[in-house]
Amino acid sequence: MYPSLMTNHTFHSRVDIWLILSLGGSIVLCAYLAWSLRVEEPVASGIAVFIGISLVFTYGYGLIPCKYTLESTCLKIQLGRSVQSVAYLDILKWAPELSFASGPTLSLRRVRIEYRGGEVYVSPRRRETFVAELQRRVEIAKKQ
Repeated sequence: MYPSLMTNHTFHSRVDIWLILSLGGSIVLCAYLAWSLRVEEPVASGIAVFIGISLVFTYGYGLIPCKYTLESTCLKIQLGRSVQSVAYLDILKWAPELSFASGPTLSLRRVRIEYRGGEVYVSPRRRETFVAELQRRVEIAKKQ
């Protein structure tokens, strides 16, 4: 453990408006279909209700919370119930970028982090502050 890095610093994910609109729109569409089909096609209406509820559950359980915590020895990435840790000593490089690559993010405005064993994309709200703090912690970890 690195004494100078003891304080955890959590950054919540930036969320793009297009994502909110597309996810919300799909739920609203299911609700509309369920309502409009309820009399003539009750089975189709039930299927629309099931899909809508499934989407709410999947989005709520699978995407919330989305946050990145700079801990004393590692970066902890949480997307829903999935948690990944990357030790500062394993981080090779990082760079802000705009990317469509898959990752635990809710925005296209991301930071690409390469580490021994792979890479990960994160999308913190205060990207510049996150990058500066990540850089500080990686440099301190590698000096010790």
